[in-house]
Formats: sequence, structure tokens, C-alpha cells
Amino acid sequence: MTKYGYLKEDIVYRCEQADLSIDDIYDRELKEGSKYLVGTYAEDLYKFVSYIPYLELQVSCQPITRTILKVQLTIDAEFNWNDRWNGKSEPFWIIVENENEILHSEVFQL
Repeated sequence: MTKYGYLKEDIVYRCEQADLSIDDIYDRELKEGSKYLVGTYAEDLYKFVSYIPYLELQVSCQPITRTILKVQLTIDAEFNWNDRWNGKSEPFWIIVENENEILHSEVFQL
């Protein structure tokens, strides 16, 4: 049986049939149609998804003046680090924009 990366073709097929999103799998909130993803299938799937970079963001905004806004961003990495999957570091871009332009951009590394 061929594999998609490290997942067996059967697991990928079952996820597609159950219309599962990565969020559903990550939160272990499997839908009714996915009841047949049990046993080793589910454990392989949870292990695979736990390596996909998943960030939890909390944003707090505070007006300083009419044209200045203080933005505090808290970022929590909610995934299991694996050098095989993620390498030595994982880059992410933070972009602050309004409807017309990019106000700030910055890259950070995990």
C-alpha cells in the first residue's frame, strides 16, 4: 500500500470520506461519519497531525492615541516538535495590515 508522506493511503481515504479537517483531527473532535477511524488508524493519524505546526494566538489591542494602536500578540506553539518533520527551526511571518496596506511585518523562528 502506498503512503502519502507517512500516512497510509487508507487513512487518507477515510479522512476524505469523513470530510475531516486538520482542526477536527487535532482537537480529536471526530465527526459521526468518522467512527471507523479507530484503533491504530486514529493513533497514526493523531501522531501525524501532532507534528503539523499549529499556533494558538491571543491578540490584545489598546488605543494609545488617535493614530497609534498598541498590539500585544501572544503565540503558543501547540504541536509536538520533531526534527524529522520540522528541522532545526520553523519560520513564521507576522503581518499587521489594514484594508489598504501592510503596516508591519516580521518573521520569527521557533
